[in-house]
Amino acid sequence: MGLRLFEQLKQCIAAVSASLKRTIEHSCAICGISIDITQPRLCDACLKVLPRVRSNQLQQLCLCCSEPIAAQTEHGRCGRCLRSPPAIDRLYSVYYYRAPIDRWITQFKFHQDLPLAKWFAEQLVQNLLPSATQNIDSLLAVPLHPARLRQRGFNQSELIAKQVAKMLALPAPRGRIQRIRATAAQSSLPRQRRRSNLRGAFKVQGPLGNHVVLIDDVYTTGSTVNEIARHLKRHGVQTVQAWVIAHATRKESPEASGST
Repeated sequence: MGLRLFEQLKQCIAAVSASLKRTIEHSCAICGISIDITQPRLCDACLKVLPRVRSNQLQQLCLCCSEPIAAQTEHGRCGRCLRSPPAIDRLYSVYYYRAPIDRWITQFKFHQDLPLAKWFAEQLVQNLLPSATQNIDSLLAVPLHPARLRQRGFNQSELIAKQVAKMLALPAPRGRIQRIRATAAQSSLPRQRRRSNLRGAFKVQGPLGNHVVLIDDVYTTGSTVNEIARHLKRHGVQTVQAWVIAHATRKESPEASGST
């Protein structure tokens, strides 16, 4: 009798759990209204108020760091990038690193919300300029050190990059850039120490072509993607673009967890 009640209770709990799961999966993650299954995260109204990176007639964005600059600036770069040119040639960022995007990236990286990889990739591809996707020889994910990869179980940048490659009909990213030295987490270091922390941390494997795209989740100081870009260019790569889901502005300068 007790066993039968226990089994009935298990079935009841499973049914309630499944019902709750369906409700969550069909609700907007921000406002909670019911949405179609083809909209896995947000309703149309909430999608429009996300902290999207945009330029306009009065303000454009620096090509290399996405900081706001005057629209009449001919060279397309901010003063800092003109004085100290970064190694990357172009940065594409979809969102500012603010709520709710910051929470979702944390949820994706540290709480295994893996379906977000496809949603992030869709947002990235939809917001690229057509010229950004031309003449790409290699699409690479910013690598994790093997010890960090074992700890986390996956490389969040690689999951996004694989989805992007599929959407753009590009070869899937493979381990052509490797992280060979374990380093302190970039988010734990002051800005001035982040570059030195990464020296000698990466290794290039095999030919990559002339034009390479690096995929990462968050861009803060840019130390990681620029160190990789310098390394790639020493191995013959001509141009390096960085495509990221979100970036932190210098003015806000939040320390994104695990950010680069």
